[in-house]
Amino acid sequence: MNRKEKIKICHLSSAHSNTDRRILEAECTSLAKAGYEVYFIGRGQSRIQNGVKVIGLTKTPNNRIERIFHTTRAVYKKALKLDCDIYHIHDPELLLWAIKLKKHGKKVIFDSHEFYVKQIPEKDYFPKPLMKILGKIYGMYEDYIIKQINGVIFPCTIEGKNPYFGKCRNTAIVNNTPIMSELYEKYDSSIEKYEKSICCIGALSHSRGITYLIKAAYLAGCTVYLGGRFFPDDYEKMLEKLPEYTCVKYMGYLDRNQVGQLLSKCMICVSNTLSIGQYNLCDNLPTKVCESMALSIPIIISDSPYVRKIMSQYQFGRIVDPMNIEDIANAISYILEHPDEARKMGEEGRRAVREKFNWNVDEEHLLTFYKDIINEN
Repeated sequence: MNRKEKIKICHLSSAHSNTDRRILEAECTSLAKAGYEVYFIGRGQSRIQNGVKVIGLTKTPNNRIERIFHTTRAVYKKALKLDCDIYHIHDPELLLWAIKLKKHGKKVIFDSHEFYVKQIPEKDYFPKPLMKILGKIYGMYEDYIIKQINGVIFPCTIEGKNPYFGKCRNTAIVNNTPIMSELYEKYDSSIEKYEKSICCIGALSHSRGITYLIKAAYLAGCTVYLGGRFFPDDYEKMLEKLPEYTCVKYMGYLDRNQVGQLLSKCMICVSNTLSIGQYNLCDNLPTKVCESMALSIPIIISDSPYVRKIMSQYQFGRIVDPMNIEDIANAISYILEHPDEARKMGEEGRRAVREKFNWNVDEEHLLTFYKDIINEN
C-alpha cells in the first residue's frame, strides 16, 4: 500500500453505538492521533470527535433480525462509498460483508470483542441444544472468513493461547484497558464515599452473578449500587421479588461521566461473573474492574486461574466463589471492616493500572498491528 496521502481507515459496527468506548475513544482516537484519516460508522449521530469522522446510523432496527439483514447492508453501503484503504469491522454479523470488501481490493480486519464460539451456546435466543449447534456452525463460518481477510484483533489470550493464532495471517491482542487521562489522572482521594457501599456496573444478568451479589450484599448489611441494563428485560422484575432486593439502588444506564462519578463514591467494586461460556477462560480483567482499580477502589472478583495469577502480583482485593453467597458476603465485610487494608488494596490496584492495565500499553499493540497490515503485500 504505497500512497503519499493519508491512509484512510473505516471502523464499522451495526450493533454498537458510535459512542462505544473501545471503538471510538480508544482505537479510532489512537489511530487518528497517529496520523491516519479515520472514519467510524455506527448507530447514533454524525459528528467529528477526537479527530474521527463519525458517520451516524440514525435508523434504529426494530429487532435483531432487522439489524442483521438490513442494518449491516446500510453500514456496508456507507463504508464502500468512503473508498478507504482498511476496513475494521466490530461485529460477527458483518463478516459476510468483509468478504465483499475484500473483493473490492480492500484490506479488512475483524475485531472480535468476545470469544463468540463459547458465548453463542450460552445465549437464550433459542433452546440450548440449538444454540450449541449454532455455536459450532458459527465457529466454522468464522474460520472460513478470517482465512481470507488480513487480520484479527482479540482482547486477550484464552488460557494462555491466542485463539486466532494460525487461523489468520495477522493477529493482535488489544485489551479493553482504561485510558489514563479518563479516570486514573482524575482520581481524587477526598471524594466522600457512600457508607457501606459496593457497586457493579455493566451488563446486569444472571451470568454476571447479580442474583448472588444482591443476596451477599444483603447478608453483609451494605448497599449495592447497580448501573447498566438488565438482560433479559424480565430479569429485573424477578430480582425485585427477592426480599434481599431492599439493599439495591439501581442507577439505570450510565454514561461515561456518570460511571466515573458512581465508582468514585463506592467503597468496593464487585465483579461476580459466573463460570459460563468464555468467562473463567479469558486472561484479562473486566474493563469496569480496571477502571475501578484506576480510582483506587478495592476489588472483589470471581475466581479464575488468571485472576489468581494477577492477584499474586498485585494484591488489589479478594477472590471469591461467585456462587457462594457467604463467601462473597465475608469478603465484603472484611474489606469494609479493615480500612487500612482496603487503602492498600486500592493503592495496589492503581499500581497495576499504571504498570500493566492501561491503554498506553494496548495502543502500542494496535499501532504495531496496523503497521504490519499496511506493509503487507
